[in-house]
Amino acid sequence: MESTIEHNTRKPLLSFDELIHKMRNKGIQFNIINTATAREVLEKHTYYFKLGSFRKNYKQDSNGHYIKLEFAYLADVATLDTQLRYILLKMCLDIEHAIKTKIITNVTNDPREDGYSVIDLFFTKTPSKKDILFEHVSKSSKLYKNYYTETPIWVAFELMNYGMFTRFVEYYYANVQLNKTHFKKANELIKYVKNIRNKAAHSSPIILSIHPNKQKNSYLYNISKEINLTNNQIKVERIHDILAIFILHQAYCTKGIHTDRINLMTAFLKRYEQNKKYYANNENIKRFFSSLYILVDKYH
Repeated sequence: MESTIEHNTRKPLLSFDELIHKMRNKGIQFNIINTATAREVLEKHTYYFKLGSFRKNYKQDSNGHYIKLEFAYLADVATLDTQLRYILLKMCLDIEHAIKTKIITNVTNDPREDGYSVIDLFFTKTPSKKDILFEHVSKSSKLYKNYYTETPIWVAFELMNYGMFTRFVEYYYANVQLNKTHFKKANELIKYVKNIRNKAAHSSPIILSIHPNKQKNSYLYNISKEINLTNNQIKVERIHDILAIFILHQAYCTKGIHTDRINLMTAFLKRYEQNKKYYANNENIKRFFSSLYILVDKYH
């Protein structure tokens, strides 16, 4: 018997004028940025699905209309989010490079290691598959022919995605004997760095779903108390994970690189201050940025 349920969920492609009309019907206002300028924003700077996602940071009335939400607020937070993603991605990549360097140095200095056994054991003891490591390498290439069967750590690190790298760090900490304590923070926190790294790399919003939820990691909770984050601040998942980035960046990256990224964050917060008044009535966004101020101050 055929199902009578309608599976067609396609939505019509709306013109820019229709998109603006749709926003008006949802209660989004155009008092700061008029509709002509809003159309230009949507045509040249961002697209509605991206910009519109930030409306979820705002409350609706019983009729589904957003309360005191201006198009300008959405455009501004979309710009801020893009800038923040770029900075955080830089920090995540810095951390990855620094930890890889530290591990290879440790392997080099370990008389029990030859650079191959550590990778052999990793693929033996974890769910990671070597085929995944080489999935973007042609089987006819010299790289594949020379290193698939016997893979040294320095080649593996060039091919690992961030998810596999995270699993490797946790495996390495569990099994290393030489300088084990050097990798404790990485083992504890790298999975939270991965959360932000993946969002930033795939252009997923960071300044979204930023209400307090629950605390996940006791180590991060204790650090949050030391640097004077409130309970509600550390219960915001994004802040929880960004704190992990700041901790690992300071712990593993050079002072020069760390200072450069902190300076980028400082400039970013100055950009936020330009239109800070837009967020005067939004507790979640204010809490998010007040947390970043604390992180930049404490990890400068």
